[in-house]
Amino acid sequence: MASSKKSNKVLYSVGEYGSTVNLIRRARSPYLYLRAGTKWTPLKHNDVERGKEQARELHTTLESTAKAQALGATTIGMVFARWEKVKTPAMARPKEDQRRLDLWQWFLGSDIDAHTVGRDLIDDFVERRKRGLGELRFSGEDKQPYRFGPVTLYTVGADVKWLKQVFKWATQTSPPLLRFNPLAFADKDYQRKFLNKNKRQPIASQDHFDDVLKACAKIEPRFSYWLRFANALGWRETELNHLRYSAFNKRAKKVKYWNPKTDSSWDVPLTDEVRGVLDDFLRDFPGVGDTWMFPAPRAKGCWRDKYPNKLIRQAEKAAKVHEHYPPHAFRRKWVTERLASGANPKAVAKAGGWASVRTLDIYNKPSDEMVFEAASNPVRLRRQAQDV
Repeated sequence: MASSKKSNKVLYSVGEYGSTVNLIRRARSPYLYLRAGTKWTPLKHNDVERGKEQARELHTTLESTAKAQALGATTIGMVFARWEKVKTPAMARPKEDQRRLDLWQWFLGSDIDAHTVGRDLIDDFVERRKRGLGELRFSGEDKQPYRFGPVTLYTVGADVKWLKQVFKWATQTSPPLLRFNPLAFADKDYQRKFLNKNKRQPIASQDHFDDVLKACAKIEPRFSYWLRFANALGWRETELNHLRYSAFNKRAKKVKYWNPKTDSSWDVPLTDEVRGVLDDFLRDFPGVGDTWMFPAPRAKGCWRDKYPNKLIRQAEKAAKVHEHYPPHAFRRKWVTERLASGANPKAVAKAGGWASVRTLDIYNKPSDEMVFEAASNPVRLRRQAQDV
C-alpha cells in the first residue's frame, strides 16, 4: 500500500555545496520557503518565479557576507541581524528600534564593513536626515513605508547615538563582532551640536492645566487621573502609561520609578500630592490589583504613546482652549516649578527620571516672574524647598 505521507519539494536551487539556497514547497503549507543551511525563511506567497528571484538575492547576500568574513571584516548586515534577533525584542519600544534599524541599513547598506563607518559618512547622514528623506520603503513583506520629513538636530542626534550604542554592544558580544567602536569619535563634544536649542518649547501653565482637567471627565474616565499624576510626578508619557498599583509603597512612602530608556528602576518619594491622587483613583476604580492603571481601551496592555496627547487635544477643544500643549509640556512645568522653588537639582533629577543634572537645563524655563520671585523671597523659597 502506497504511503500517503507528503514530503517537501525542492523547486529551485542556486549556489554550490555549502552555500546553497533552496526554494521549497513544504508539505501542508500554502507558502513557499527559502532554506539556506539550517535556516528556513517563509516567503508568505506561492509565486515560484518571485521565489526564484528572492533565492538569487539571498545567495548573493550570503556570498558577500562569506567573503567579508574570510577577509576578517564584519558587515553592517551581520551586526544589525544579530542586534535585531537579540536586542530589539527586549526593547521598551521595539517598533521604534526597528525603524532606526531599517533607516541605518538603508543608508549604510548591508555589505560594507562596519569598521569603515567614519565621520564623513555620519556627517552626510546628519545633513540628509535633517532636510528630510521623504517616503522610504524597506525590504520585507510586512513592512509599511516610513515617512521621514525634516527634523531637528536633536532627533538626528538620537539616531546617531543609537547607532553608537549598537556598535558598542557589538564590541562586547562573545565573541566580539567588532574589534573597536567606529563611532568612538562621536563623543560629548561631537554630540553637543545635537543639543536641543529650541527656546520655544511649550510649558503648560497652571491655568491651562486647570482648564484641561475640568474637561477630562467627559473625554475618558481615567484621563483626569493621568493628568494629575503627570502634574504631581513629572514623569514622561511612557512611564505614566505603564503605571501599576504595585509601584506604590504607602508604608515606605515610595514610588517605584521605571526608566524605559535604560530599563532600570529606582525609588522616588511618595509625596502628599501623589498620595492624594492615588487615593482618589482607588476610590473611583477599586480593585485595580496589579493590572495597568491605564489599560488600553480596545487592546491588551496599557495606553499607547500618543494616546494621552489625543485626549489632551479633545479636552482642550471641549474647554475651548486654542493653544495646544503636548504631554511633555506638563513635565517641563513640573521641573520648572521645582527648580524655581529652590529644590536640590540632583533630587529633582532623580525624582523626575533624568540621568544627568545637566539635562535639566533643557527643561528648566523660568519665567520673568519666577526669576523676580526667586531673587526677592529667598527665605520663603528655602522653606518651600524642604517640602519638595
